[in-house]
This record gives sequence, structure tokens and C-alpha cells, in this order.
Amino acid sequence: MSTSSTSVKGLRVIRRPGITLDHLHQSKEWADLEVHLGSKVYQIHRNIVCTAIPYFKTMMSTNLIETQSNVITINYPHIDCDAFEWLLNWSYSISQQISLSNAKSLLVASDYFQVNSVFQFCCDYLDGVIAVDNVLDIKQWIGTFNVGNLRDKVNKFIAQNFNSIVLTPSFVNQTLEQVTEIITDNNLNVSNEIDVFEAIIRWTKYKHTERNLCTPKLLIHLRWCQLSYDQIINQISKHEIVTSNEDCRQIIIDVLSCLTFESSYNQHSSTWKQPRCQLIKSDTESTDLIVACLASPSTFELSFLDHSTNTFISWLKVNQPLIRENHKAAILGSSLLLIARDCISLNLINGRVYPCPKELRIFDWPDLASGNDCVYVSGGLNGKPSDIVYKISRFDDESFDIIQLPRLKNSRAGHRLIMCDNSLYVIGGRDESNILDSVERFDSEQNKWQIVTPMVTARSAHGVAVHGDRIFVAGGYDGSSFLTDVEEYNPKLDKWIPMTPLIVKGKIVSLIAHQEKLFTFIRSPAKLVQIYDFISKTWSVTEADSLTDDSLIAVTQIPSNFCQKTDEK
Repeated sequence: MSTSSTSVKGLRVIRRPGITLDHLHQSKEWADLEVHLGSKVYQIHRNIVCTAIPYFKTMMSTNLIETQSNVITINYPHIDCDAFEWLLNWSYSISQQISLSNAKSLLVASDYFQVNSVFQFCCDYLDGVIAVDNVLDIKQWIGTFNVGNLRDKVNKFIAQNFNSIVLTPSFVNQTLEQVTEIITDNNLNVSNEIDVFEAIIRWTKYKHTERNLCTPKLLIHLRWCQLSYDQIINQISKHEIVTSNEDCRQIIIDVLSCLTFESSYNQHSSTWKQPRCQLIKSDTESTDLIVACLASPSTFELSFLDHSTNTFISWLKVNQPLIRENHKAAILGSSLLLIARDCISLNLINGRVYPCPKELRIFDWPDLASGNDCVYVSGGLNGKPSDIVYKISRFDDESFDIIQLPRLKNSRAGHRLIMCDNSLYVIGGRDESNILDSVERFDSEQNKWQIVTPMVTARSAHGVAVHGDRIFVAGGYDGSSFLTDVEEYNPKLDKWIPMTPLIVKGKIVSLIAHQEKLFTFIRSPAKLVQIYDFISKTWSVTEADSLTDDSLIAVTQIPSNFCQKTDEK
């Protein structure tokens, strides 16, 4: 290396060529620390590696024997020599690359040597390359490390792409414990629980001889209540892997007993009846559909609105009669609650009907509101208007968790219940002698109802909806005639503002806020749907040809993924 010089403004500047850290690392010149890892010995520079790698800084700052001898032996068997050399090169400011081939070993090494920045680089890299063919490997690599949001993202990706991932070679090479963890995820994105059964069979067949005894340990985690009897009897119970295993056959017997007889108990019953959350909602942005409930003398059916043709398309038919009166509808878990003078719970996945809690069957025409993973039920008639409010959470189709909230300040029937900005409101209705304009809001912190500003117009049997952070009421009955009045409530200002009135008056079935519009459905004439456009601030009237005056009993909103597989219902 020769000395160079330059002239700057009459001065002579002399430079000696610098020695790079890379040169020091390769030449071992002035190395003063020896590291033994496996069969290899590394000559390194204490000042450099102690600056970059906290493990060595800690060790060299103590009175350990290594400090005196300048020799460190690493006995941790999971440290890969290539990964250690990667860290050394990085310490000497040599550019390094992270790839799928070294990410696992780098995670282990950077965690052991406490190099948090490299550990985070690995996590960020893996976060960006998650794919169907590698996600199970990544899940295994991150193990029990503290990887922040990466583990949640990996688990979410597996749940969302379950049907594709079970077809990869990595899936059939998972252990029993790993497969169990995957199929017990409540968020599996499966259109039908039979997909989970088929994944179990595929895993078992890969090494049938040694895995046959594992099959029943996986079958107990199926959500059997989400399967039809036809699927259980004709697809699962007759499968050769099930018929050849006595424990599998016994599970089928227990399942059928549990699903047929409500009193039958099994230690796995609560799991069998628990729905998959992905059958309820999707992590991708989904559109709620406007769904009408139509009743005939012996059946009722659900139909969803096709906006392009203003026609309700039949989706799910149920062989059970309902009274032809306005029902209140709300989603609870995977079920639709329908309440008027009769009260049922319809499982939207398997199409089965279950009775509602007995506490709700004593009231005629209460109102419902969905919110915070539960349903609120209030008021109604039990000889006279009621002031009772229930909060209902679901455990499974046959059992509910019911909490009674503090009583309303006013007993009410024909009122409306709505959630807005995590607050529960009770609006209008009638008591024993008057139509009400009063509004109550539940204060969850003080656990009591508060009176807020009343509506401009007293009304009962009206429609109510939430759009953004505002509440809208439309129509209703004032004691002598049906109304066209529409109002908007601003909770922050505690103020009601009159809006453009409805075009057609009638008995309101429901008011729905959907895609920057308000949809008003009336019972007669039922074919007419009034639509309010928030941009033009005007109402229009259109016909829904499939509706008839005496058939429409309820309209609500249901996540669109419930309606994706109509033929399977």
C-alpha cells in the first residue's frame, strides 16, 4: 500500500490508505479473541464484535475465565456455523443477505447472541415473503420466539388460506400437535366444515400405518354442529379410515347422540357446537347484504337483494311456519334471531332452527340490536309495555349467556333499539297511554340509562338505522296515522334534525343503511322500497318484484359470505 498526496489551496495533504474492517477480518491481523464453535475456531477482534454483538460485550465485561483467557467456547448445539459467520461478517460491516435458506438459523443465532437488530431484520423479511408454500415452515421457525405481530400474521394467513395450505407437502409433514393447532383455530376460512375433515384424512393417509391412531384425536376437534346429517352419515361415517377405526366410529355415535338429544352430554360438546368465526366474518373487506325474511303458511325463506335488478333472490328455505307479523331480526354469532310473538334462532350455516331462550318468549314484539359480539333485547309487551333489557351472548345453538341490564326509565313497546358508536339507544315507542318521543342512552360506565334529547316527532313502530356516527329514524305511527317524517340524530351534539320526508307512508318493516343509502321497507305495499341518497339528499321509490304484501316479515343485513354457497344450505 503506497502513500498518496494531493494539493489543496497550497497545502500538501498526505493520506495513508485505510485498512478496512473487511481486511482486518480476513487477515486476522491484531485479532485478540478466539471463539470455538463446533469444530471451527474463529480469530476475531474484541473491540469490533463487542460493539456489534451484545453477547460478547457482556461476557468480556465480567470476570469470567473467558475474559482472562480470551477464549470463548460456544456449546449451544442449535447455533449454525454459517449463521455465526454471517453475524461476524455483519459485525465487520460486510454486506449480508437474508433468504429463506438462512432465515431460520439467523433467527436462532441472533436471538442467542442478543443481536436484536438482526433478529428484527429476519422477522421483517419473513413477514414480506409469507406464501402458501412456506408459511408452515415459517410458523415452525419462529417457534416460541418473541416475534411481535409476525406470529399473528402467520396464523391469520394459515386460517385465511387453509384450503390451499393443506394441499402443500409441508402440511402432510406436520406433527399431530401442529395439525391440531391449525384445525382448532376458530378463524379457519372454510366454506364448509367438511373441508377440515378432508384435510384430516389427507394428513392421515400420508403415513396411514403410523397415523391411524391419531385420526380420532383430530376428529374430536371438528365443529360437528356445522355439518349436515347427510355429511356426517354419508360422507364421514362411511369413509374407510373412519370405519376401520373403532375410536372414530365411537366419535360418530357420540356426535349423533349429542346433536339429536339436547340432554346428551359429552366432554367435547362445547367444541362441536362452536362455529368458525370465518364463517361469520371475513378478514378481507366484505359487503353486508340486505336480506328479507318472507313467510308463507308452512315455511319461511331468506332472500337477498340484487341491487342491479331490485329483485330478492331466494337463498335459504326453512320448513317452519312463522306468524305473518313484523319480526325483529339480528345476527348473533352464526345465527339469525327472529322475534315477534314467536321467537326462533336460525343457524345460517346448517339451516337448522333452534328455540330462543325462554326469557325472550314471554314478550310480544320486543326490539333487537346487534353490537359488541352480542345482541340486546328490550321492551315489548307482557300484558303491558316492558322496561326489561337483556344482553345476550352465544355459547352454542342450544345455550345462551343472558345478562339483565338495568331497567329502562320508561316501559316501552313498538320502540326501536340501536347501537351507535358503542352506545346503546332506545328510541320512541309507546307506554300504556302515550306515543313516546323520548330517547334513552345506556351509560356502561355508570351502568344506568340516561335521558337524552327527544325526537322532534313522537312515534312508534318506526324504522331506525345508523350511518357513520349518526342515527336515522323514519316513518312510524303517531297514534292516529302513519308518518312520513324522517329525522337525524347527532350524538355528539345531542340534537335531532328533520330531514326530507318519505314519499310513501306505511307500516315500516325496517330501515337499512347500506352503501351510502338508506333503504326503507314497508309492509304494505311491500313491493315498494324507498331509497334515500346521502349525496343528493332525496328519496326515490322502486319496486322489488319478488315481495308480496303478506309475506315480508323482516329485513336485516347479513355478511355476504353466508350467502356464498347457496346450494349447500
